[in-house]
Amino acid sequence: MTSEVVVRFCRVGSVQVPPPRFQTVGAAGMDLCAALAEPVRLVPLGRRQIPTGWKVAIPAGYEGQVRPRSG
Repeated sequence: MTSEVVVRFCRVGSVQVPPPRFQTVGAAGMDLCAALAEPVRLVPLGRRQIPTGWKVAIPAGYEGQVRPRSG
């Protein structure tokens, strides 16, 4: 028996981005776009907060992770 998990998404900010989605069949995670009005340049080993354009309500007992693209 499989139970369905509902994760709610709500758009935030002024930059419209597509909703997170699986790009391939069997993918372990969804692709999440950056909500940027203009390009951002990162220096080597640099860090910046990058908006996603979404707020997410993750149910208790679950977690969300944001990782760099593998490709």
